[in-house]
Amino acid sequence: VVIHPDYRGDGLGVLAVRAAIDWIRERRVPEMKRRKHLVETIAQMARFNPFFEKVGFKYLWETKSGRPVLYYPITSEGRRYIEEFLEKDTYARVHRGKLCVPTYGSVDKISSPIRLKNVTKRYSNLLDVKGLRPEIRDVLVAFGVRSRVIQREVLRNVTMEIDPGEIVCVVGISGAGKTTLLRLIVGAILKLRDSRYVPDYGTIEVPGNARVGVLIPGELEPEFGSESILEHVYRKCKNIYMAVEILNKCGLSDAVLYRAKYHELSTGQKERAKIASVLAERPNVLIIDELGSNLDVLTATRVAKKLGEICRSAGITVIAVTHRAEVMKAIAPDKVIYVGYGTCYYEKVR
Repeated sequence: VVIHPDYRGDGLGVLAVRAAIDWIRERRVPEMKRRKHLVETIAQMARFNPFFEKVGFKYLWETKSGRPVLYYPITSEGRRYIEEFLEKDTYARVHRGKLCVPTYGSVDKISSPIRLKNVTKRYSNLLDVKGLRPEIRDVLVAFGVRSRVIQREVLRNVTMEIDPGEIVCVVGISGAGKTTLLRLIVGAILKLRDSRYVPDYGTIEVPGNARVGVLIPGELEPEFGSESILEHVYRKCKNIYMAVEILNKCGLSDAVLYRAKYHELSTGQKERAKIASVLAERPNVLIIDELGSNLDVLTATRVAKKLGEICRSAGITVIAVTHRAEVMKAIAPDKVIYVGYGTCYYEKVR
């Protein structure tokens, strides 16, 4: 049975193995004279992916060639044998049946909340008919437009806090100021001087230990070259076991995807690759604009659910913009920020 990579994160592979174990438990090979007690598997990939351990296999020893051997008990006698071996064998007492040990772990949470105090951001545009084609200029002049400065307050006197480890969703209509809010927080953490990332009035306080990962499409996002996805993530985290773990957690748990280049991935896989790239930097603040906007409902839900699980487990503070109710439900936010008409207000969800 081969499970498509997009669905392995949903546990279908684990279910398939359990079904195979049930088949083995219930059937008897005619040549076998003795009752079956254990199911054995020898798999090098088990070093990098806890797939068999999720099913319930225990790592016992390695073959002479260095391949790990794992066993699953299908009787109480088999379970007793495994337990005794793990207790008595010198080497097994160290690993206790665990082969694939998580390396990503938790990050250092931001040391204090992100605080916005009376933050205001205005955008000004000069509307001028100079340089336009005559027919276009005539239309604008007919409506009384020759030269005009348009000024709009995108955010006005915004005051709020985002606590360490919170998952926050930002919602609002197009043009309401959601991306502007993200830019200002990114600018405060990275100390950017570009006017797009600096408020006109007010202050944004960020903790000194904040390390931000950013996904603002077309503006601030990872750059993928000709290297494979696995090489890209490994280059950032400097640990091959962690690189594979990150890709697995992001739903890219297949050797074909490990060696694929970014341009060879599907749209949904590209989105997950970007998230994996940012997570490889081990940020404690993750800022994402338009989460899942280009994905179908099923894929967007899967990506958001996995992202929420990863970040909540690692203690990463998440601020994500989304237009989609199913994405917001899947990521399970602690707080929702509503942006519109220059104002912001929020409500606790969890």
